[in-house]
Amino acid sequence: MSRRNLLIGGALALAWVIGAPRLIRLTQDEFPFEDMPGLPGFRSLGFGGGGANIALLGIGEGEAPGPNPLGSNPCAAIFGDGDDRLPVAVFTDYFCPYCPEVSELVRRLDRAGEVRAVWREWPVLGPRSEAMARVALAAAAQGAHDAAHAYLMRNALRPGPAALAEFAERFGLDAGLLARDAQSGEVQARIEATRALAKRLGLPGTPGLAIGRTLTAGRMPEARLRRLIELERERPACTA
Repeated sequence: MSRRNLLIGGALALAWVIGAPRLIRLTQDEFPFEDMPGLPGFRSLGFGGGGANIALLGIGEGEAPGPNPLGSNPCAAIFGDGDDRLPVAVFTDYFCPYCPEVSELVRRLDRAGEVRAVWREWPVLGPRSEAMARVALAAAAQGAHDAAHAYLMRNALRPGPAALAEFAERFGLDAGLLARDAQSGEVQARIEATRALAKRLGLPGTPGLAIGRTLTAGRMPEARLRRLIELERERPACTA
């Protein structure tokens, strides 16, 4: 072997000795997961440092704790029944600036059969957010949640009956039933249940994500979400 090749080989070996621990450390620190207190098997990611990409930090501070909304089966409480795809629950607000991007990404993965999307309407940004969440849930009662959700993520719904009638016509819905359901106790109960669930899970704001038993919040680039999905699939399934 020539002296030149020996020098190159030595340099590469030295680079590996220096660089390998850093590569290993970077792999280990890829996602700094933390165990969730009181939720065996659940872990959180990104609750502390992602404030710039989360809408409304610190919600619910100082409130008295209510009944545990997770019951004895957290997976059932978060995701409900469904098929055997990895469930991904998305906690969204229609005025959250980061929710449309995350919502569309999860919708695309759901349509491709890669995950099972579970939508949690979580209006944290005021009365108009709640009004739109109510309309989305009322549309769900007529089987049109996916289309209504996608539309409302990109378009604000004007207040008043005329705008609601136009919305109903756009999606072929019964306008009167839509208006009644939006103000129903059942819709109110679903919103309150999501609020309690988000608080129990410690979500700091929207968009919030439960990827199986991994919880995170904030803007989520596709490569990062796909990697989290890949890692979560290696763990025991979170099923009802």
